Amino acid sequence: MVNKVTRQKASHQVLAQLKAGISDGTFPVGEKLPSENTLAEAFGVSRVPVREALGILEVSGIISSRQGGGHRVEQHSLLSKYQPLVMEVADPNEVESLLEMREVIEQQAACMAAMQSHLSNVRGKLRRLGNEELG
Repeated sequence: MVNKVTRQKASHQVLAQLKAGISDGTFPVGEKLPSENTLAEAFGVSRVPVREALGILEVSGIISSRQGGGHRVEQHSLLSKYQPLVMEVADPNEVESLLEMREVIEQQAACMAAMQSHLSNVRGKLRRLGNEELG
């Protein structure tokens, strides 16, 4: 049914084996998949790569999940046409750079909003002063 996971990214291997099992009928349509713990033990990995693989299958519509109800294989007539799904995980350095960029952008946006608000207040006060002098 399943093979132990080797050097490739564990979640990719789990995903490939789950898709193969669904495709060949090991996990039939309408049936529940084994629990995350059972799958993790069978694949020889922690639950994290199992969850990642199940998440991809769910987003793809191949399985559905319910809180406390496990994961169920859905009708998937186009399963054989799915291209292999690749999960990209961001490099921690990229995440740090993105967070730094976001901080700079948010600070600039807040500054611009404050300036715009201040200008609106000044314009309002000038209008009131002008109306008072005219009135």
